[in-house]
Amino acid sequence: MDQVAVRKAIAIAVDYDSIISNAITNQSATFTQVPRSLMNPTPGEQALYDSSDPAIQALQWAGNDIAGAEKLLDDAGIKDNDHDGWREYKGKKLTYVASAPNGWNDWTASIDLVASAAKIDWH
Repeated sequence: MDQVAVRKAIAIAVDYDSIISNAITNQSATFTQVPRSLMNPTPGEQALYDSSDPAIQALQWAGNDIAGAEKLLDDAGIKDNDHDGWREYKGKKLTYVASAPNGWNDWTASIDLVASAAKIDWH
């Protein structure tokens, strides 16, 4: 996970609406309601920055962008060079293990959705 392109590809591929509606049972604001940032989604903290600023917009995403994730990886040179179904970086195959605490059903459901996003077309 030391590659920014890999972290961002997974982040933009995640279906956040599914996490919010299924894993968190609609107990979180959607990206449409509150753009994601380092700020709390309260009006006071959201007012601390201008979400229409292009510099800030470049750091935000809505998720579920599989094509964007694949392009990001391709542009970073993280490709399936030997055509075995796994992307490589500097000759090493990329594999990750995702886990959540046992019994924390919302975390488990969320990490399952994140793991699904990470299974984007890595070919």
